[in-house]
Amino acid sequence: MADMDLRLETAGLERAMDMAEEWSNSTPAFLVTRTAQRIVKKTIAYTPFVSQGTIDTELAVTYSPGKTPTGRLSKQKKNRVLSFGMESNTERFDQPLAILIQLARMAPGSNYNALTNNRWRLPAGFEMLKGLDAAGRQAVLQELATRMTKSRHSSTHFLIAGWASAARKIYNLLGSYIRGDSGAPPLDDGFSDKAVSPKPNMSDLKYLSDSGSAQVNVGNMIGMIDATVNGSNAENYNKALSMYGIQPLQRAIDEVAVEMTEHYMKKDMAEMAQAFNAIR
Repeated sequence: MADMDLRLETAGLERAMDMAEEWSNSTPAFLVTRTAQRIVKKTIAYTPFVSQGTIDTELAVTYSPGKTPTGRLSKQKKNRVLSFGMESNTERFDQPLAILIQLARMAPGSNYNALTNNRWRLPAGFEMLKGLDAAGRQAVLQELATRMTKSRHSSTHFLIAGWASAARKIYNLLGSYIRGDSGAPPLDDGFSDKAVSPKPNMSDLKYLSDSGSAQVNVGNMIGMIDATVNGSNAENYNKALSMYGIQPLQRAIDEVAVEMTEHYMKKDMAEMAQAFNAIR
């Protein structure tokens, strides 16, 4: 499992938290958890994602109406038939890019499988095409390409999924503080994403708190924990987080810090004005 050490600037947030500790009536545990929630929420809003349209353009996807069980043309999107054109390829290829990817998945030593750490390799390899005529081989490749495209359509927000998972856990943790629950917050009971969906854990949330201090650590674990491949593609997910996820997170931290500072400075200025008026 690959880990990356990425640095974020948090000096402004630390100053804002000091002001909150001085001016807020909330407990440290609530303050820290609420701040983490705000940062994660903003990070979700600012994290970029690939649109389905971009995927279709890259793979030169075209759609035609599918058919209902009775043989009539269907207007439902789920029944559409996907076709793959040549626009995305260079002249030296005689197959659409989507089809070439399927052939690369079948080859154990292909660059595609190496670059993706065999995450999407087809174990049966070229045996899947053995004994088929040209039309049969094309039908198999077409079906694989269609499945791949639909899978990509369903995972356009994969970087955001880790933060969304964290947001759900923070929400549960924050709720326990708001309600004043006795005993351990729900995370101590083994709360995981399985309580929300059948997917594996996509985030990591750790916290420490006592009467005078609190700490919440939030981690986007997308690709790190996988029930089927044990995070074998973690390195690529980490690269994606580094390239596309750090800037939104830093922006979220900075914005929350500014908002908190402005909020508590108003309280500070109001108190100073009250004291000044009292001695005039």
